[in-house]
Amino acid sequence: MNRCQSPPSPAREYINFQLVEDWLQELLDKDRDNEKPDTRRKRAAYRMSSSPSTRRTPSPTKRRRIHEGDENGEAPIDDGGFGQDLDSRDIATSRPNRILPERNKSDLLHTPAASDKELNRVGDGRHRDTLSDTSSVSRRSGRSSPAKREVAMRNANDLPLQRVPLKELLALPSADPATTLLVKDLSTIRQKIGILPRALKPLLESQESIDDPLNDTMFYTNLTAAAGSSVDCDNNLEFQHRRLLRICKSSLQCSDPARQVHEAEWNDKVHAPILELALDVNRGSDESLVFHNVTDSRIAARFRDSSALLKDNMVDYGVFLAPAVPSPLGSLIASFTASSLSLAQFNALESFEVDRPLAIAIETKRPRGGDANAPSQLANFARAHFRVARYLFRPSNRDIGISESLTSVMQPSRVTKPIARSLMLPLIEVIGSSWRISFAILDVDRVLISSDLAMGSTDQISDCYVLFQSLLRLAQWVESECTAWWTAHLQASQGQAR
Repeated sequence: MNRCQSPPSPAREYINFQLVEDWLQELLDKDRDNEKPDTRRKRAAYRMSSSPSTRRTPSPTKRRRIHEGDENGEAPIDDGGFGQDLDSRDIATSRPNRILPERNKSDLLHTPAASDKELNRVGDGRHRDTLSDTSSVSRRSGRSSPAKREVAMRNANDLPLQRVPLKELLALPSADPATTLLVKDLSTIRQKIGILPRALKPLLESQESIDDPLNDTMFYTNLTAAAGSSVDCDNNLEFQHRRLLRICKSSLQCSDPARQVHEAEWNDKVHAPILELALDVNRGSDESLVFHNVTDSRIAARFRDSSALLKDNMVDYGVFLAPAVPSPLGSLIASFTASSLSLAQFNALESFEVDRPLAIAIETKRPRGGDANAPSQLANFARAHFRVARYLFRPSNRDIGISESLTSVMQPSRVTKPIARSLMLPLIEVIGSSWRISFAILDVDRVLISSDLAMGSTDQISDCYVLFQSLLRLAQWVESECTAWWTAHLQASQGQAR
């Protein structure tokens, strides 16, 4: 080449490269039928590699010639079967000069960024709903985590939560002394002292197992040591024993890790039967108790928390006071409802047993590790329960532990009324076969919840008797103390109305 000759133009270089590439393509076409698909893909990848002498991406002109044919009517260039691979490589890898489908600029500006995994999932129509559902579930679970609910309750403006040891709660001046006696009895029952009827001793000894031994201190001979049994007939005792055996067997079946069951089956076969048995045995007075599954109920709007985290926290079971109309409490509830200007409601549930005060709240869970939802659900439900008392007895709020007026707080010497008993609500947490109880109390303008105490379980027959006797003792306490509390405050409210 003459030194004075000008270098070739870029157009001539491109034409020469195109001729060489076409010649190579003819050579590849001859051996295409004898090559395996993997070899063809490797050759295509090598041909499209980013070497200095080749272009990384086909030009727009060549792309049109490959897929559409040129404007002169020529046949499309045979790409050797690699067109599909080239398109997929071009789409999967972001390049500045790739041809994109036409889109509105506003769509490009407002489309959120997504990871490669999300793009691949959304690209498949079958996974679009799955991705949205998964993200929404994760957002819901993050908002409703037990830790966040606990923090929200402790920092709430209305009835903030405070957890205290059981000993400190029982030492409060407003705590009922009968509750202290209840806790002592539950501790004695938990030690398996006086839980089995002596009339069934031969039967129980014949069914004794090596992992559930019996001893003489476990038997009682009178009703007082039985912690509340109202029937001393051998036939009834045998019936109760058969029921407890059935409950224990069902509990073992539900606890089988190889055949896990849903929470509803635990409730139907284990939790509800032992609750029903305990309340049936305890029934014998006008101030009877009933229990309901309230899972599908809702907290009434007037008693809900204003926080989005705490609006709806339901429990599984509620035990309610169900006094007969001729009884003192039943008559007071009927007259209070008739004289109330608005709808009188004695529990926090929406349009459910509105004339029956809640006495016990129960939350059940399957035996899963790290499940901390039950304590927060029970605590928030207790806060809604105490709003009911504040709503009903606002004129006499000092008597039920509601916040005193500013004058009384600034000048305590003017407060001459003695400290009245505070409303207390037992909270039962059931995890699998294990039952534990804590107590919530309305103390001035906050809700205190004690540490929990074991009530028994449904693992062994002796543990079932421990739980059965604990429920009997708790039912006695509810019928006595809760009935007395509601009766006294309804009488005081009607006296002030006159």
